Amino acid sequence: MTVQSVRDLICHGKIDIVGDAIRSAVDEGCDPEALLQDMILSVDDLEERLKNGEIIASEMLLTVKALTVGVAELRPYLSTETIGRLDR
Repeated sequence: MTVQSVRDLICHGKIDIVGDAIRSAVDEGCDPEALLQDMILSVDDLEERLKNGEIIASEMLLTVKALTVGVAELRPYLSTETIGRLDR
């Protein structure tokens, strides 16, 4: 599983498989910090798609939920410093 694959799952609101995808990506050697940064960038994609009328509110909510699930799954792999920034 690649960083881009995880991002695509989040952007498409794949709540049911994003957690497994993140575990798989980390197990395959993806840097958890890089995964997190890319997941955050997916929010920018979401904002742009919403502005352009490419998605509707329900799709946006699924993406946000997938991001939340993804961050929760990634949390054990992150440094204490990064977790501190997430908790703000």
